[in-house]
Amino acid sequence: MGMDDGVAAALIAFLTPHINKHSGNIMMVVGSSECGKSTLMGNVLLPVFSRSNGFITTFMSPNYDSLPLQELIMKHAKGLKHSDRAKYREVETPTGTIQVPDFKMEYLYKTDEWMFLKRGFDDVYCRLIYHMRLMLNKTHGESDKVRDFRFCLALDDEIDIRGNLIREVCLTWRNKNISWIQLVQDITNLDCAVRNSAPLFFFGYSNFPHRREQIVRNYLSPYLVGKDVKAKMDRFLQLTENKCFIFMNHRLRKAFHINTQTGEVTELRELTTQADHEGQSSSEAPEPLPSQGQEVIHKKGDKVGDSRNSRVGETVHQQRGNR
Repeated sequence: MGMDDGVAAALIAFLTPHINKHSGNIMMVVGSSECGKSTLMGNVLLPVFSRSNGFITTFMSPNYDSLPLQELIMKHAKGLKHSDRAKYREVETPTGTIQVPDFKMEYLYKTDEWMFLKRGFDDVYCRLIYHMRLMLNKTHGESDKVRDFRFCLALDDEIDIRGNLIREVCLTWRNKNISWIQLVQDITNLDCAVRNSAPLFFFGYSNFPHRREQIVRNYLSPYLVGKDVKAKMDRFLQLTENKCFIFMNHRLRKAFHINTQTGEVTELRELTTQADHEGQSSSEAPEPLPSQGQEVIHKKGDKVGDSRNSRVGETVHQQRGNR
């Protein structure tokens, strides 16, 4: 259940330099059910996009059955007694009895770190946020005070997304400093323009071969050792087992293996020759996991700004400065 606090802290420290605070961030978290998307959201993404970190984030979901989200909400709920935070109840599952938080829907409205909507995707609310942003710009211009209003809309797994709205968000709203985080099981639920505009991706385990093939062909092929697509698909499966992820930053043309069990982050170097793709560029085989023998740039216990991650942050800031 959940994620170790030290692991979560290490992953937050790794991800933070990749987040742009000068414009909106479009992030897709792709993977099958039970691949760890909600755990990643509750322990890493929402803490990064929190009020304490300078974001005004609304999370939209039709239900809050996810244990990591329940634990996050109860941890930050104001006025909740310690005895209530520590209260768990037993639930029978096909694999046995487990302990789950004694969560109540009223807790959704007791935290000021995030806002939670329990009616799922709400296009009216999304447009309200957009018009609020336009009003701020019209009233106060591009002052620092206005730039401090960094809105973020985060959406749980949802297939009934109105295509025109999400296209607007991804293609134009981010220029108004509105970020969008989308959890999705099948990336083809989103149209091509949306998929191509997102600079940040987390790819998790995928149960279906056709989904894996699309992810490998369209996104990860340059970073996965394998003599053909099938071999690269097998590699992708290995890297995303046990609720691990591959994080890709399109802006930087970089990909990283995210070990959600240990907190280690390892860069997957871009493969530029056929020998690289076939794992023949050295005498070493492309094992052990997680990567092609690359240096671990972040691990449990690291904080934002630690040296192994500094070059990533420097590259991000240099790229922003060259705009």
